[in-house]
Amino acid sequence: MSPLIVDKNVKKKKILEAALDVFIQKGFRNVLISDVAQAAKIGKGTVYEYFRNKEDLFGEILNFLFQNHQQYTPKEWDRDTPPEEKLRELLSYYIQSYIQNASKRNKVLFTLVDYLTHNTSRKGASLYKGKKFFTGYRNDIRRVVEEGIRSRAFKKMDVDLMVTLITMVLDGMMFQMFLFPKGFPVKDIGPIITSMVLTYVKA
Repeated sequence: MSPLIVDKNVKKKKILEAALDVFIQKGFRNVLISDVAQAAKIGKGTVYEYFRNKEDLFGEILNFLFQNHQQYTPKEWDRDTPPEEKLRELLSYYIQSYIQNASKRNKVLFTLVDYLTHNTSRKGASLYKGKKFFTGYRNDIRRVVEEGIRSRAFKKMDVDLMVTLITMVLDGMMFQMFLFPKGFPVKDIGPIITSMVLTYVKA
């Protein structure tokens, strides 16, 4: 009989997805590695094969959540798609993504706040070490802004600063939705955000 070949990436993703639900249900402080193992239907030791401890696991969950749900490369884009249209579509996609995933994302943010509230700053820093929670959509925005500047569709600007300003607006909207889940008019604000950004960057 041939030995069973385990795809480590698939197994890791399975653990992360199970752990995400466990952290949402119990909060960071109350989660045990054994809870995650039970939810993933694997042995406790298997979890430790992929993650050093609970902090490492939670950090990977954040990385998994933001990296996989924010990166966007539409197939319909081609050489003739103008940069302003690409930026419009990116902003629309991210805003709609926040709306559609608001419930789960808000619960994860609440868990993150719970973690940071009950851990020292040193431990909090270790959670982020080597993680790139927001790089996916920052890189997408950067590429479009740089393309717009090269084609002279956008005015000359500090690209790093512009990417930071745009992501600040998007992240600020996300946290406003977290703070006011029923009273924040994101559907009305979304088009205004897009219009403001495009008005500013155009040459």
